[in-house]
Amino acid sequence: MIDEASPLYELRQGRDASLSTLILTIAGYDENMAQEVRARHWYDVKDIRCDHRYADSIESHSDGSTMLNYDRFHDLKPDGHAATN
Repeated sequence: MIDEASPLYELRQGRDASLSTLILTIAGYDENMAQEVRARHWYDVKDIRCDHRYADSIESHSDGSTMLNYDRFHDLKPDGHAATN
């Protein structure tokens, strides 16, 4: 939740934020490699989109398997739950 205490609050209000970079780290377990895997991405404040979320990148197949679609890893879509200011 982005409220008055958040460094993203100014950005949410349409103003420049005091934050310059946001680092996102994701960790998971890869059963094929039998080890933890991590991904990290640095976002400049101008890359941050309010009222958006990451698109689903996990796909379920008819044979019961699941797959992480890396082609959609950075895709965004409108959230649909935009907060009112």
